[in-house]
Amino acid sequence: HSIEAQYAYAWNTKGGSDTPILARGGSPGAGSGTGGDAISLAYVYDFSKRTSVKVAYVRVDNDRNTNLYYLGNAPRPIGNGQALDAWGFLIKHNF
Repeated sequence: HSIEAQYAYAWNTKGGSDTPILARGGSPGAGSGTGGDAISLAYVYDFSKRTSVKVAYVRVDNDRNTNLYYLGNAPRPIGNGQALDAWGFLIKHNF
């Protein structure tokens, strides 16, 4: 058995630029409300040396002026100031 946890925090962007920081997610420029955070927790149960099951929870939370965080390979990030919760389930067997 094992428990896995991750936490990520993005500070507000700083400086005097009004140029947007865009790619897959980003912010409109420097200022307050341009950060965000993400947390994930998972429980892993090993059935044998080669087979395990994982159940995971993740929450991403963008500040009001950014869409920095998104889940996986989503086609587009969640909106500015939005939060998203998701559950995951994995069965792994090594051959």
